[in-house]
Amino acid sequence: MAAFSAAAVEPRLISVEPCKFTAGGGSIDAECGWIAVPETHFAETDVEIQLPYVRFESTSATPGAPIVYLAGGPGGSGIGTAKSRRYALFMKLREAADVIALDQRGTGDAKPDLTYNERMAFPLDQPADFAAWKPLVEKKFAECAQHFREKNIHLEHYNTKESAADVDALRRVLGLEKISLWGTSYGTHLSCAVVRYFGTHIDRVVLAGAEGPDHTFKLPSTTDEHYEQLSEELAKRPEIAEKIPDLLALTKRLLDRLAKEPARVSMQGDTLAIGPLDLQMYIAESVGRRRTIRPLPAALYFADQGNFGRIAPFIFTIRRQPIGNAMSMAMDCASGGSQERRARLQQEGPDALLGNTSNFPFEDACSALGVPDLGDEFRAPLQSDVPALFISGTLDARTPIANAEEVRKGFTTNYHIIVENAGHDEELFSLAPGLGDRMVTFFQGGTPSEDRIAYDALEIGPIQ
Repeated sequence: MAAFSAAAVEPRLISVEPCKFTAGGGSIDAECGWIAVPETHFAETDVEIQLPYVRFESTSATPGAPIVYLAGGPGGSGIGTAKSRRYALFMKLREAADVIALDQRGTGDAKPDLTYNERMAFPLDQPADFAAWKPLVEKKFAECAQHFREKNIHLEHYNTKESAADVDALRRVLGLEKISLWGTSYGTHLSCAVVRYFGTHIDRVVLAGAEGPDHTFKLPSTTDEHYEQLSEELAKRPEIAEKIPDLLALTKRLLDRLAKEPARVSMQGDTLAIGPLDLQMYIAESVGRRRTIRPLPAALYFADQGNFGRIAPFIFTIRRQPIGNAMSMAMDCASGGSQERRARLQQEGPDALLGNTSNFPFEDACSALGVPDLGDEFRAPLQSDVPALFISGTLDARTPIANAEEVRKGFTTNYHIIVENAGHDEELFSLAPGLGDRMVTFFQGGTPSEDRIAYDALEIGPIQ
C-alpha cells in the first residue's frame, strides 16, 4: 500500500455525543459522531472531508471487535440503511459487539455532498443506440467533473482505495485496535479493499452479495444464465406456462421484431421509441431482484401482444435519468476491470441474449470523468487469514454465487451461506430466517451453520 503522506491532513474526531437514533417508529440510545479525513490519504493536501457515524452499544457482557457496516451502491448511506428494514439486524448484531454505521465519503450526510442533479437527455423518438448516445454521455459526465472541480472537489479521490483508508481512519480515531466488517453488495467490494490494505486490524468480515476486487463489470453470461433459469421456472408453473410456454423464445421473437420495427408508445405527451437495446436493458435490470422479477412475465407477454405500456415507464426513466451521486460512478470507474475481465465482456456481449447492457454507460462515462484506474494490484485475487463469512442468493444476478465462490478461495478460513430464492435485496441482506443468529455466531468467533437457508418461493403475479 502507498504510504500516507506526512503532509496530509491527519484524521481527527470532530465531535461525539449521545443521541437518540430513531428508526421503525422507535428510538434507541446511541453515539453520534463526525470524523474528518483528508480528501486523499496518499498525497499532500489541505482539503478535508467529513464523515458521520452512529455507534450502537453492544448488549454483550464480553463484546468482540466493533462491527462497521459498509453500505452498497456505491452511494448508499450506512446510517440511512440502519434506519431501513435492516434496522432489526443492526440491533441483533449488538449481541456480538458494538455496531457502527458509517456514511462513506460522498454518501448520505457526508461532506461535501456529491449530488449532481443534471439529467441525461437521450432522444425519445429514437430507440436506444449506445454508439449514438456516446457523445451525450461524454458531455454530461465531463460537465459533472468540471462542476465539482469548480467547487474544489476532486472526483479522482473518490475511489475504493481512499474509502478503505477512511475506514481505517475511523478505527484509529476511535482508538480501536481491531474492527470487524459487515459489507453488503458494493460494501463487500470496499470490505475486500480494507482487508487487503489493513487486514492486520480486521478481526472478521461478513460479505453479503459478494462483489470481489475484479467484479465491478457484470458478466453478460451471468445475466443470461439467471434469465434462462427463470424461463425454466416459469415453464413449471401451469398458470404461467399456459400463456408463456417458453420465455426465451418469446424474448427472441420480441427482439427480432423490434430490430425490424421499433415500438412506439405515447409517454407524457411525447412519442417514445422502443428498440431491442431498450428491451434488453429492461430485462437485464429486472433479473436478479424478486420485486422486479414478479411483474416481468406479464410485461413481456403483453409486449408480445403489441402493448408496451408496462415497459415504457422504465425506458422513459432511463432516457431522463439523473446522474445523481457522482461518487457512485467515480467509485466504479476507478475500480474498473482487469484485461481478462474486459476480454470476457468483449467475448460474451455480442452473443448474449441480453447483450452487455448491464455495464452501460461505464466506458464512455469513465473516460469523461477522468478518474484514474486503480490498477491490477487493486484487482488482484485477495489472500487473507481474516475469517470471512459469505452470504449469497440463488436469484441474485448482480452478485451471483460464483462471485463468492471465487473470492472465498483467498481466505484461509471461510464459510458460505446460500439463501434459496433470495435476490439482490432484503431477503439476502437481512430477512432470511436465522441469518442474524448465524452472523452473531460468526462475529462471536464461532462456526456458523452453512446449511442453505430456505426463503419463501418466488411469487409471480398473474398474467392479466
